[in-house]
Amino acid sequence: MELRFESGKLINTATESDIRENLQAERFAVLSADPDTYIQCAKKRRPPGEYDLEYQAGSLEEHYRAIDRPIDYGRVLQALCNYLKYDASWRDNFRWEKMSLSPPPSQGKDDSR
Repeated sequence: MELRFESGKLINTATESDIRENLQAERFAVLSADPDTYIQCAKKRRPPGEYDLEYQAGSLEEHYRAIDRPIDYGRVLQALCNYLKYDASWRDNFRWEKMSLSPPPSQGKDDSR
């Protein structure tokens, strides 16, 4: 899996050590199996020490965010490590809410005029 950080650091074949050694120093990270299938986290500014956590399962229509709080570093670290190992238990450790990220449908207008 590919691991990408806010700093621009990219690890093409991520290991659990890569996650553990880099995650806390970065503001956000994306661990992806492919461009449409990934888990991502971002440090929140307020309250400090908490994270946002999201995942996508193949398409924008299957994008979710964790809604139970607090989501601290330990929970995020465990979720990313389990995701890396294809251990689906990471999903059971959070309550998830589907997000609407799909672009709005076209209104049939021709904007070329």
